[in-house]
Amino acid sequence: MSAILLCAIAVYGPQLTFVDGAFNVTDGDKTETVALNAGAASAPLVGDNISMQVGDVLVTFDERGLGIQYGKQGGFTTLSYMPTTPKLFSAEEIKANADAITSGERSARVSAVSGFVVVKDTLYMLMRWEDKDGKPWLETLVDLDTSGAAPKVGLVDKLVGTSFASGTVSDQLHAAGESVYVVTRTADSLLVESYDTVTAKMDRRTVGPAVDILRPFGSEYLTVRKTAYGTRIVGFYKTGGGPPHEVYETRGTVVPASLTSAFVVDEWDGRYLVDVSSGGKLALGKDSGYAPSSSGVIVWSPADAPEKATLYGSGGWTPVAEWTKK
Repeated sequence: MSAILLCAIAVYGPQLTFVDGAFNVTDGDKTETVALNAGAASAPLVGDNISMQVGDVLVTFDERGLGIQYGKQGGFTTLSYMPTTPKLFSAEEIKANADAITSGERSARVSAVSGFVVVKDTLYMLMRWEDKDGKPWLETLVDLDTSGAAPKVGLVDKLVGTSFASGTVSDQLHAAGESVYVVTRTADSLLVESYDTVTAKMDRRTVGPAVDILRPFGSEYLTVRKTAYGTRIVGFYKTGGGPPHEVYETRGTVVPASLTSAFVVDEWDGRYLVDVSSGGKLALGKDSGYAPSSSGVIVWSPADAPEKATLYGSGGWTPVAEWTKK
C-alpha cells in the first residue's frame, strides 16, 4: 500500500496591530503605518495670500493685488483693465461689463487666484473676478515670464467655464508636461480647458455633463451631480479619459474623505462606506473611524481611541485582518 503524505501549507495574509496611536499593517516583510486621521478629507489649498519666489522674482497676492518684485524694482497691479480688454470681449460685452462695474454689480479689480503653477521659467496664474455676491464672473489665465531682465505679465485667455476654486487662493490649476489645465463647468457641461505652453494654443474639451462637486480622489476626481428629482449621482473622472464613470445614486450626502477605493455617504439610516469597484456598502457605527491602506480600508471604533478594528481588502468588504485591544 502506498502512503499518501498530506502537508498543511499555512497562508499568511496581512496582520493588523495598533501601536503608539497608529495602525500597522504588516504583510510579509513590509509594514505600513496608518494614522488615525489618514481618512480625513485633505484640505484644498485655500488661503488669503501668496508669497512665492520664481527665479529672481518675488510674486505676491493679497488685498493690494498682484505684486511683482525683482531687485529694487516692482509694484502691484489689480488687473482692472482685463474686464474691458478687446482681447477678451466684444464691444457689446465691454460696455455691459463697464456698466456692471459702474453700478457696483461687478468688481473691476481681480478678486482671487484660482490656481497657480510654474512651468520652466514661467508662472501661470488663474485669476478670478467676482460680483458683489461673491460669485465668479470672469476667470483668466495669465503668465509671468521671469526669464528676461524684467518680468512680464501676459494675458493668455479667459475660461469658457468656471473653475471649482473657492477662497482667495486655491489650487485648481495643474501642470501636465508642458501644458497647464483646469477642470471647469458651465451650466450644462464639464470641461477640461488646457493651454499648451509650447504652441501657445488653448484647447477646450467637453468631457461630460455639469457636476456640482469635484474633489481629488487618488489619481482621479470624485464628482457629484444633482438630478432634477432630488438625488445625487456619484462618479469618477480621470483627466484625459472619457466622461465621468457614474457608479452610485443616493438621496444622501457624500462626505469628504481621503480614501482611494471607497467613498463615504450619509444616508437617511446611517453612514456607509461604498466600494468604488463593486458598489457594495458597509454600514459604519455612530463612532467609527476609517482610513485607507494599501491593502484596503481599515475601520475601527471608537474613532478617537480604538478598541477593535477590521482591515477590509480592496475590491469589496471582505475582512482580511482584525485587531482587538487586549
